[in-house]
Amino acid sequence: MDSLSDAQVQIRLVAKQLKYAVPDAPIVVPQQLQRYGLSEIVNHLLGNEKPVPFDFMTDGQFLRGTISTYLKEKSLSAENILTLEYIESMLPPTEIASYSHDDWISSVSAASADRFVVGSYDGVVRVWNAQSECEDELRAHESAVKCVVAVKDSTKRSRVELISGSQDRTAVAWGTKGGQRKALYAARGHTDSIDSVAINPSNTHFVTASADSTIRFWSMAVPKQSEDSQLEESAVSAPAAKKRKNVN
Repeated sequence: MDSLSDAQVQIRLVAKQLKYAVPDAPIVVPQQLQRYGLSEIVNHLLGNEKPVPFDFMTDGQFLRGTISTYLKEKSLSAENILTLEYIESMLPPTEIASYSHDDWISSVSAASADRFVVGSYDGVVRVWNAQSECEDELRAHESAVKCVVAVKDSTKRSRVELISGSQDRTAVAWGTKGGQRKALYAARGHTDSIDSVAINPSNTHFVTASADSTIRFWSMAVPKQSEDSQLEESAVSAPAAKKRKNVN
C-alpha cells in the first residue's frame, strides 16, 4: 500500500462512560479517519439509531485532525496499536439573544434565572431581562463602571440588591426605594479605580478591590439619612478610616 489514502492502523477504542463502551479488541481503520469517521464507527458498534457525536483523545490530547497527522506529529509507528479514548461531544452553546451597549461592557452578574445586571464603560449599570429588554438604567457614577455584583436573596438580609464599582473610586449600593431602583449609598475611600467587588454569603458585608493596591471591607447595612458611617474594618495596606455615605 503506497497510497496515503490506503494506509491503515490498528486502534483500540475505550470509554469511561459505561453506556458508550464497546469491545476493546483492536480494529483496523484507515489512517485518514478524523473525528466524524471515528464517531460513525463507534455509533455502528453501539447500534445507535440516532448518532451520538464523540470526541477522541489519545495521551490526554484531543484528536483534531486525521490519525495519520497525529502519528506523524508524534513520530509514532502505524504498526503499533493506537488507543483512543472517546467521550460524548458537547455541542457549543446556542446564542439566544443579544444585548447592545453604547460602550465596552466590563462586568455582568446574574440577579436571578431571568434577570442580570451589566456594568459598562459609559458609567451606567443596566438591568436586563431574558426577553432582551432593558428594565433599568442606573446612573450614579461619574466614570466607567468596572464591576457589578447582584445580591442573592436580598430581601432576607439587606435592602441592597446590587453593588457597582467604578473608575470614579466609589462603590454604589442599589436597591428598590419607593417602587424604583435607586442608589442607596456610596462607599468612598479608595484612591484609584475599583476593579472588583464581592459579597459575603450572608449578605452582610462586601469587599472592594482597587488599583490603589488595597482591599476594603464594608458593611451592607444602609446608613440612616443623617449617618456618616465609618468603615467597619481597616483596609488592607491602608490604615486610614474611610467613610460610607448616603446618596441623595
